Amino acid sequence: MAFSPARQLVQKYAAAFEAGSLEPLRDDLAATFIHEVYPSSLNIKRKGREEYLEWVAAAFSAFRDGKVTINPIETIESPLKIVLHLSTAQARMGTNEYMFIFTFVEEDGRTKIGHIKEFLDTAFFLGFMEALDSTSQF
Repeated sequence: MAFSPARQLVQKYAAAFEAGSLEPLRDDLAATFIHEVYPSSLNIKRKGREEYLEWVAAAFSAFRDGKVTINPIETIESPLKIVLHLSTAQARMGTNEYMFIFTFVEEDGRTKIGHIKEFLDTAFFLGFMEALDSTSQF
């Protein structure tokens, strides 16, 4: 069974994340791409494509060898959205859980990631921020 273009993009995203660089996804993020972090009480500003790629690149320093292992818990898919509930291992501060909601758009005749809503494990994230305190990008 072949996966939808959206599901293939999510698999590519996970593989790039595990490899320690989202650069291979640059052309798969729409020109109008937006990334938002929730809960909004964390006051993390929304990011466009370039800001997001830089932000994630800096975050990889919190993972052993700059890489992370992603363990899918649940995936929910509709034609233009995919929701992933995940956990990660190998973070210096330990394992955490989070959710992504990917929204897809058509651009230049291709399916691209238009929007990501990322819901963080708040307790983990606060420790993560302390560990990256010297990084001004967060």
